[in-house]
Amino acid sequence: MLNVNPEIEANLIAIARRRGLSMDAFLEEMVAQELGMAGPVESGEDKARAFMEWADSFPDDAPPLSDEAISRDNLYPDRW
Repeated sequence: MLNVNPEIEANLIAIARRRGLSMDAFLEEMVAQELGMAGPVESGEDKARAFMEWADSFPDDAPPLSDEAISRDNLYPDRW
């Protein structure tokens, strides 16, 4: 049993719910991370956001690949 400020408790409950975890499981993950016993846990939204940031890091003005560049002969030159 922990005595926590009610505002902090409400925020922790909200985060746990967003991640689909019970409060016990969420706190266990947080403690494990703090102790270096687990990798960072990311929500699906965090992963999607990171992917979109990665995708946006490529230049917008890159030319499309030519038909020759994506032909089977050029993709698998050792198979023909």
